[in-house]
Amino acid sequence: MKKKSPSQSAFLNLRIIIGLLVFLSGIGLALAGLGAFSSTPRKAGQATPAFGGKSSTGLKFTSHSFAHAAGRSDVEFSPADKDGRFQYMIEFAEKGILKRQTRAKGQRFQMNTPQAQAVRTQIMREQAGHIQAMNRALGRQLNVSHYFLVTRSGVAARLTPEEAQVVRGLPGIKSVERERLYHVTTFRSPEFIGANHIWDGTAVPPGSSPTKGEGIIIAMLDTGIDPSHPSFANDPDCGHGTTEPPKLVSVLDCSSTDPNGLCNGPDPVDH
Repeated sequence: MKKKSPSQSAFLNLRIIIGLLVFLSGIGLALAGLGAFSSTPRKAGQATPAFGGKSSTGLKFTSHSFAHAAGRSDVEFSPADKDGRFQYMIEFAEKGILKRQTRAKGQRFQMNTPQAQAVRTQIMREQAGHIQAMNRALGRQLNVSHYFLVTRSGVAARLTPEEAQVVRGLPGIKSVERERLYHVTTFRSPEFIGANHIWDGTAVPPGSSPTKGEGIIIAMLDTGIDPSHPSFANDPDCGHGTTEPPKLVSVLDCSSTDPNGLCNGPDPVDH
């Protein structure tokens, strides 16, 4: 076997040392890159200043969440009318009836008390003043479709984006948000709301007998109703249409309201 010269051994040792240094440098750079990457989400997730906006559903959000929602492809806004105006939710700075009514601890909110009715009248006067101010600022009569008085004070009306910006700058305006569209996506509503457990008697209200819904009046908020459907027919064998109230107590269209906040839409039928 040929013996390596001292110069060859030193050269090989130098190559090994250089290789180790390059290898260790690569590991160091990789670890540094991972550290920088892991810090990025923390910076992006830091809280941003909130602004007093509320969506048309009444959910409060921050400027960060609004910007995120505005860039999402699944956020759908209602279209403009023939005059290029969109539906907007306009919330006023004053509180709604719920927040103004004084109640004892544990006492439920009552809408028909003299105090609540007096507060309602006051809110209606305040809203009328805001609407007059908006009419003057816009130079036209605002066509209000909805009046909201209970959980908050506000109205809904159609505005152009430029008009919406004008309204935002008026005194007493808390927020102006464009209406969003939501689609019915559930096909299992009875199970989702727990109605199946009421039906089988395993989760009836305290003091009630384990029945299948007899004597219970419910309200359904949905996309419309078909009053002629057999499901709503009065059947004496079921106790409806005789001594009991009719099965279908009332049908309302909430696509618009009166100044009292009561539904007065023209057509509650599901088409």
